[in-house]
Amino acid sequence: MNRNYINVQIPVSPETASRLQSDTARKRAGDMVSALLAIGQTEPDPLRELLTAIKQDAGRHGLTDIMVDDALAALNAERRI
Repeated sequence: MNRNYINVQIPVSPETASRLQSDTARKRAGDMVSALLAIGQTEPDPLRELLTAIKQDAGRHGLTDIMVDDALAALNAERRI
């Protein structure tokens, strides 16, 4: 199989970086990343769809992203007490 590869930099843990020393390991990891991202392009993401629906519903009721973020921040602050 003849594949074109493009080197990209992504942050990984030091342990992961130590396992990516060989060209073979990096190509294998690249194949897995490519496959993982391809899944996201072809299959619907239920969580993303749910959040989009919630955001649209909130917008219909006059709530902005900032208002929702503020409400979530307040709720999280209450839980920490």
